[in-house]
Amino acid sequence: MPEKYMGAVIGKNHEHLNDIERKTGATLKVYRGDSSSSLHIKGSVESQKRAIREIKETVVRLIHRDCFKGVFIIINIKNNIPDFFSEI
Repeated sequence: MPEKYMGAVIGKNHEHLNDIERKTGATLKVYRGDSSSSLHIKGSVESQKRAIREIKETVVRLIHRDCFKGVFIIINIKNNIPDFFSEI
């Protein structure tokens, strides 16, 4: 996972990780090094898959949010086609 999203995936006081653990049954541990962090997932194969899916969905939401931050879209109402993109 991109390092810049690690904090959001972990959440304040590990709230998001705890939520993923509750939902999936997997155990998640964060290891922080000097230059990088890693996230270890333990549990049954199915619980690991569920945890990975939850983490991927979170990262995708964050990436989409970052892509559209400061951008607005004017929509042509008749045919629902974006007319142009503009930076705020």
